[in-house]
Amino acid sequence: MSSKTSNLKRKSTIQTCNPNFKINGKLFKSLVHFNSNFKKDHLDPELVRFLTNWFNPKDYINVSTSGTTGDPKKIKILKAAMINSAKKSAQIFGLKEKDRSLLCLPVKYIAGKMMVIRSLFIGLNMCTIEPNGSPLTRNSESYDFAAMVPSQVKKTIEHLNKVKKLLIGGAPVHKSLIEIINTKSTEVYETFGMTETVSHIAIKNLSKGEKHFSAVPGATFGLKSGCLIISAPDLNKNTIVTNDIVELIDDKSFFWKGRKDSVINCGGIKYFPELLEKKVVNFKNIRFIICGIPDPILIEKIVIVFEKCVPPNVKRMFESLSRYERPKLVFTLEKFTIKNGKIDRKNIRERVLKIKNETARKRNI
Repeated sequence: MSSKTSNLKRKSTIQTCNPNFKINGKLFKSLVHFNSNFKKDHLDPELVRFLTNWFNPKDYINVSTSGTTGDPKKIKILKAAMINSAKKSAQIFGLKEKDRSLLCLPVKYIAGKMMVIRSLFIGLNMCTIEPNGSPLTRNSESYDFAAMVPSQVKKTIEHLNKVKKLLIGGAPVHKSLIEIINTKSTEVYETFGMTETVSHIAIKNLSKGEKHFSAVPGATFGLKSGCLIISAPDLNKNTIVTNDIVELIDDKSFFWKGRKDSVINCGGIKYFPELLEKKVVNFKNIRFIICGIPDPILIEKIVIVFEKCVPPNVKRMFESLSRYERPKLVFTLEKFTIKNGKIDRKNIRERVLKIKNETARKRNI
């Protein structure tokens, strides 16, 4: 066993709690105090369960993965690694005791769990609200630090100035959203990470116009078959092989292109749907994805799928796409499937294929 791994395990028995840690303005003194004094606060049962598990004798937490490195599963994350990640966040984002943090993500997954641990370790006043699509619209309070997914940012954009520093993760941030973000006073970072890296492992400062992701302290990157591999021994003793296709700048930074499992092979040329989506002009902020479906000539054909309805003047949305990048077919689904807080691209593609095959069958009758 390496010394780095040993240090990680030795530290993992420490469940550090900063004496300034508060939940909704109420001082968290201990788990016993929490259980007896927060009963009437109607806190999220998942948050209560997580805090209970955090202060148990085990040196790890069971966490559900989102499928970044394979099929979703439950894995063990060392508590020491979570503390190390919180330390990095404090250093990178300049977080300090008594700052106000906003927890508006599900505590079931690593992003929500790490908002709790950052608050607990750094000594933040963590304000909790039930996870919903527009977390800033229901009150007039302001926050020093928050984390959201892109869809939450879209729906709460008019209130974004209530947050000083904001992390956006879970899905790529669209170009049109970045343009609006840059009109706000909020310092906004796009993050890249996964359960295995204990939340973000790389960040991109959108407020400064950064185009590439940079590693957090202690992390290095490499490539395997075009996919990103991650080494971060103070967060995970294993080298992590992802399904993310990147252009590596050096061992500390990269341009993200897309997911290996969603690449479209159109006429022998590989297209990354996530990059195409960023180029689409989304006038109405309608939810959509781009994917590929089988084609007898092209191998795969580029198509676009909208949720609920096709927007008017849809062709204008494709003005920034080249002739070969433009979708050849348009589909609609009443509701997109969401899995672990993200659009389930695989499910949507399967549903589109079913629609296409059913239509073809009817035409042949």
